[in-house]
Amino acid sequence: MELQPMADAGTDSQDDVAQALASIHTESGASLLALAEASPVLLVFLRHFGCSFCRQAISDVADLRGELDKRGVRPVFVHLGTPERAKPFFDYYGIGDVERVSDPEAAVYRLPLFALPRMHPALNLFQA
Repeated sequence: MELQPMADAGTDSQDDVAQALASIHTESGASLLALAEASPVLLVFLRHFGCSFCRQAISDVADLRGELDKRGVRPVFVHLGTPERAKPFFDYYGIGDVERVSDPEAAVYRLPLFALPRMHPALNLFQA
């Protein structure tokens, strides 16, 4: 996956956002832009599959799947594993058919658009 870095997230234009979303593709080949244009998207970023919070997030989305479908909301997960590593986790929770973005290089996570800077949790105490 080749993504172009963007300027500060606060100054992103609609074109920049659209370009970034168009450059991100799910395991099925769909771009995030196409998915977002077709219906509302619930974009869920996971840390790793050993993380209990991440497993809980997958379980929660699985539990809410019927309600999300009724509202026309498509869940899309971004994860740091390979598609082969991810599949059993989603299958276990009965949502093996959800759209997923495999991002082992964390390129999507680093996009300023999503404001997911990686920092030590203790540093959050010092932010204003």
